[in-house]
Amino acid sequence: MKLGESLIEMIEAGKVDRVAQGDRDPGLRHVAISVSDIQRAYENLKSKGVPLASEPTEKGGVSTVFFRDPDDNLLQLIQRSKLL
Repeated sequence: MKLGESLIEMIEAGKVDRVAQGDRDPGLRHVAISVSDIQRAYENLKSKGVPLASEPTEKGGVSTVFFRDPDDNLLQLIQRSKLL
C-alpha cells in the first residue's frame, strides 16, 4: 500500500488461531502512521477494500482513522493539525 512517498507492505501470515488480547495486555496494540491528508488516505484504503474499523474522527486538532491488516492487527492513520 502506497501512502504518499511511503510504502507499507502487509503480508498475510499462515492460518493459525489468534488469542484475544485486551487493551492492557502486554504486546502490540496498534501501529500509528502519520499522514498529511487523512481524508485522502481514508478514501484510498476504502477504495481498495481494506477492512476499516472506524470512520475518520477529529478531536483537539488530531484526526484519526483505524483499519485492520490481513492478520487482523489494528492500524491507525493520524493527522495532527499542529506539531507536538
